[in-house]
Amino acid sequence: MNRAKRIVKKKAQLREEHAACEDKQSRQKEIYFEICAAPACSVCMAGSFNNWQPQELKDDGTGKYTALVTLPAGRHEYKFIINDAWLHDSGNPTMVVNAFGSLNSVIEV
Repeated sequence: MNRAKRIVKKKAQLREEHAACEDKQSRQKEIYFEICAAPACSVCMAGSFNNWQPQELKDDGTGKYTALVTLPAGRHEYKFIINDAWLHDSGNPTMVVNAFGSLNSVIEV
């Protein structure tokens, strides 16, 4: 294959990779999570999107805890954890029963 054909082929491959990357990014969305709890509580969130590993939420000092999470397209289950108690999101009416018999909140991206 001559040099010109290799360059054309490489450019086409790069365009395809770039398009695939843009498509994947367009299917992601930043989701804002919020829960209120007493100031100075330990507040985390865990879900199917982070392998159920608790991640600490930011406290604004008034008892409002927040997180901005980039999620891929699809259905995600999650719970808040306040002082080691796992709780569903009472502000989200979409829930499912989990394997432990309690409720997980569900968000669709």
